[in-house]
Amino acid sequence: MTVASSSESGTGFLNRLSGPFESDGAPSVRTVAGGVAAVAVLAMALLRAAVNSPLSVPGAADAYPVVRLAALALPALAALAVGVRTDDRLERVGLSFAGVFCLLATVSAAATVPAAGAVVAGGGLAVATRLDRNRRWLTLARAAVVAAFLLAATLALGESMGVFAGGRTAGTTLALLGLAALPVTASPPRAAWAAGGTSFALVVLAGAVAPFVTGAVVLVEAAVVGAPLVLVALGVGGGVAAATTGAVRGNAGWLFGGLLLLAAGVPATVPRALAVVLGLGLVVGVGGETR
Repeated sequence: MTVASSSESGTGFLNRLSGPFESDGAPSVRTVAGGVAAVAVLAMALLRAAVNSPLSVPGAADAYPVVRLAALALPALAALAVGVRTDDRLERVGLSFAGVFCLLATVSAAATVPAAGAVVAGGGLAVATRLDRNRRWLTLARAAVVAAFLLAATLALGESMGVFAGGRTAGTTLALLGLAALPVTASPPRAAWAAGGTSFALVVLAGAVAPFVTGAVVLVEAAVVGAPLVLVALGVGGGVAAATTGAVRGNAGWLFGGLLLLAAGVPATVPRALAVVLGLGLVVGVGGETR
């Protein structure tokens, strides 16, 4: 393969990823906002791993405050951007509500509890409007995944906010089940199943070889509490399969949405919950497209 053909292939892949489009051919607000949020959340996850690693990663600690602020603010701004431009009134209300309160929570801890409620209620409303109701079984499957994640957020955030006890473990289980079931709603190609299966095997292997280290990593990275190793591995495999489906098919929604859901982990904090809502909005349907 020549250098020119390689360049053309790479350009074609980027063009396929940039849909849906505006009327002038530019990527839609939903695509751009989802990509920005996914990069910010994924960067935070990687930096969190670097900071907590036993190995010394140069510059990781210095970069942490900046990247953390970006991971808090950019998804909130992404929610506002999509909310402002969507044609669906309910999605506009839900995402704007969640985005505004999450921005407030980045500057004042007093807004954290209202932001948690805004993300679950407003985000849930926005995601519900995105469900594609034209294919019955697919709608039911995706609705089940959405319900699992939103209930997970309600339970995990409820314990984190001190509303009730015992919700974190149940929320972890529901979030991992939702992540594991995600590929079923996407009809992944073989490459995605292979990537997901490999990820599953690697997590199981890591847990068998170094159980304490693996447990610490999934707690710090994904906020996982009280879940068996097999369920964690299923969740990771499902998230990788979903993101790989988007990469292989050139579908920006599944690529960015899968990365958001995978990097967010258990929605036990407001930023994690907002990332989950944004990820779900990218993968569950076609309604309320941005202009």
